[in-house]
Amino acid sequence: MQAAEKEHRDGNYGQCLADCRKAFFVTFETWYDTQRDLDNSSFGLLSDGSRAPYYARSKDYIEKNVKDHFGYVVLDHAQVDQDLTKEGIDHTGFWNVWRLTPQVYRHKAEDKWRVKHDPRLYDEDGFQERSALVLSTMTSILLARQNAHRAARYVEGHGQINAKVNKDANIYDRADKSGAVTHVVPNGKEVWTSYATEGMVDDDWYWWVMYSDKEGEKPVLVFGYVLEDDLILT
Repeated sequence: MQAAEKEHRDGNYGQCLADCRKAFFVTFETWYDTQRDLDNSSFGLLSDGSRAPYYARSKDYIEKNVKDHFGYVVLDHAQVDQDLTKEGIDHTGFWNVWRLTPQVYRHKAEDKWRVKHDPRLYDEDGFQERSALVLSTMTSILLARQNAHRAARYVEGHGQINAKVNKDANIYDRADKSGAVTHVVPNGKEVWTSYATEGMVDDDWYWWVMYSDKEGEKPVLVFGYVLEDDLILT
């Protein structure tokens, strides 16, 4: 944003718009980068996946539909609007920045920025005014988001806990050992968990787990409940 402000003062309105969009991308669009799902073996089901709509997170969708750098970003508009409301960000201002600036893309911080050349955005008529509007709006958006984050309070620590099964352990569809078994985890294998609950029909404790089975021809990700006695929490 400092670079954008300087470019605007110097009359480089096109570069100002591009720099504002870079700040916009880093703040919002990077979370909808479906390359995150290509990097993530569980395709978006773990925390390092994208927030793009589920249909866009698959390798098949990406291979068929992404034709240039900018196609990797697939916004979930309903989710975006919900997040804007929670953070007290003006919706009209947000979508104005999205419409009035050129698309940019950078998958990782060390990657080169890609900037889409869209001649419509560089029309001389009202160019200075659009640059000023975007610069002012983006600054307001970032300040609103910063204030919302300062006011929020969270529990410290990572949400996932590593664990191992101490024998061949059943993963139940629900917290009920008399119910359906969806998978059997071999003795010593690692699972991830985040919380425990008492059973639906008994007083045993069950941990909700996520297990990645990579031994078969097609790796699968399994969710369900494992009895506490079958786990070693690490």
